[in-house]
Amino acid sequence: MLTIEPGNLVESGPCECCGGQNRMLSGFVYRDGFAYAAYRAHWTIGRVGIHGAGFYVFLGDWGEESTAEQRVAVSVSFAIHEGKPGFMVVDPGQIAIAPNPEIGKGLKRSEVIGTPMANEVFEVLDAIWLQDERIAEVRNSSG
Repeated sequence: MLTIEPGNLVESGPCECCGGQNRMLSGFVYRDGFAYAAYRAHWTIGRVGIHGAGFYVFLGDWGEESTAEQRVAVSVSFAIHEGKPGFMVVDPGQIAIAPNPEIGKGLKRSEVIGTPMANEVFEVLDAIWLQDERIAEVRNSSG
């Protein structure tokens, strides 16, 4: 079973296209009590239905001796399409994210979809979706 540990929550702005406030949060994901993944999510407050949201899932070795090269980032776009929420793995750079010295490489969509890693990514997203109350605005954006 996966559990989350909420991390930082930062608000900044203005959004370059609409002038709204941006929200970014982070957290860790644990499997059976051991560090399994980390994540970030960001969106423009009050504009999820228009702009969507970006999620980043960081997978790999999180042990004390591990290095950034042992971890990868997967970029996931969240959008509302025809009134229904959905996630889609996208290539690095399609969603803006600040560099993270703890992560080695951003994976392309083609390196994730159709592989066992895709199941891991969506399992982590499910845990975040169900357990991190700070994304309530994103969850509730589809009405």
